[in-house]
Amino acid sequence: MAADLIAAVSEIPASEVDVLVAPNLDPVVLAEVEAARKAVAALDEQQRNVAAVSRQAVRHLREIGLTGVDAATVLGVSAQRVSQLAKS
Repeated sequence: MAADLIAAVSEIPASEVDVLVAPNLDPVVLAEVEAARKAVAALDEQQRNVAAVSRQAVRHLREIGLTGVDAATVLGVSAQRVSQLAKS
């Protein structure tokens, strides 16, 4: 809505208007928010790395003849998770 209003008042196409909404936060709260965002990003990357290592482990366990249930027991995950990892 803001972009449309600015475009109408300025007589320019709305597609040329960028609106950035930024809350006015206390610096301490802003620092906490930034720390939380960085932690979430780091966790996301770590989860991707864990999944990659787990996929490789599942692949190798299956190559040496373990069943999905046996691989799940060795990895400490569910058989369903082993199945997901084997498919990805």
